[in-house]
Amino acid sequence: MKSAGHRVANHTFHHSNGWKTDITTYEQDVEDCRNVMKADNLLFRPPYGRIKRNQIKVLSTYRIVMWDVLSYDFANLSAERCLKGSLGAVRDGSIIVFHDSVKAEKNLRFILPRFLDQIEERGYIPSLIPANT
Repeated sequence: MKSAGHRVANHTFHHSNGWKTDITTYEQDVEDCRNVMKADNLLFRPPYGRIKRNQIKVLSTYRIVMWDVLSYDFANLSAERCLKGSLGAVRDGSIIVFHDSVKAEKNLRFILPRFLDQIEERGYIPSLIPANT
């Protein structure tokens, strides 16, 4: 992914829920992920969007990235419902989460191309977080 020019963000090694994980374990999980990824950036997206204040302080060198639209492509919902909900929630500047997992694959294959077509028709321009952040 990196060699194709994509930005890769840390998401913890074990997909740890920040609200249920002690600070030492959480910090180590983030570091383990960084080591495996050989990350050259310091972007971090907390799993489940859950992180404690003390975890934020420990990860102060990272830029924490949250989202405002969750596609629910992983959930037990129809692909049509996921698409409709995602399109209804997107706004200018939205950060949208889609999942590249076996669990989400069926919905994602349906949703993503249609979502991108429709937001383009609305005049939105997909963008990435700049590489120097």
